[in-house]
Amino acid sequence: MKQIVNRLLIISLVLIMLCGCGSSSSSSSGSSFSGSTPAGSSSVPDISDSEIIRMYDKASSYVFQNFYSATPYRDLDPDYSAGMDENFAFPAKQYKTLAEFKDHIMNDYKISETFADRLLSSVSHQLYEKDSQLYIAEADGQMDQTVGNEIGREVIRQNDTTVILKVTYEKVDDNGSATGSLVLDNVFVYKNGKWVIDSIPNF
Repeated sequence: MKQIVNRLLIISLVLIMLCGCGSSSSSSSGSSFSGSTPAGSSSVPDISDSEIIRMYDKASSYVFQNFYSATPYRDLDPDYSAGMDENFAFPAKQYKTLAEFKDHIMNDYKISETFADRLLSSVSHQLYEKDSQLYIAEADGQMDQTVGNEIGREVIRQNDTTVILKVTYEKVDDNGSATGSLVLDNVFVYKNGKWVIDSIPNF
């Protein structure tokens, strides 16, 4: 009788230990699953229409004024007292290197790096770096005189990481009479953890 009781006690202890291990294993695997990040769970933050418009209004006025209709000397503060180089360019007081200036337009106007590179490339003859000094040759550009006032905007969400802002302008003749319209697609993309402007077309 005593042996039977001992055997029952041993079996009970073994069962208790097995249950404990199972629950510990289950608990351990459960916490491991809940602590991990499932594939594809990181989502792109939404951007509102009003934020798209706000970004566009700030960046487009800067881009048109400083790259499409003139070289970007307004931000650079040319040092006229230092004299011109052989290309009639003055050293810039503000943003002494191309890298500094590029960071400025990317960060302050939420412009993508690829768009910033395209803008800088478009004025490479007027804005360049030599001997670790940025030089700027002031020059005015020419805008299309047949493009009139802006007459419409439409936000189009292509996918989770690309938004198009369609901006419509009226086309006019030499007398200012409307002849049609021009639609430009301004591209916003989600890159490197933030929404940036990847294209503002020139006209």
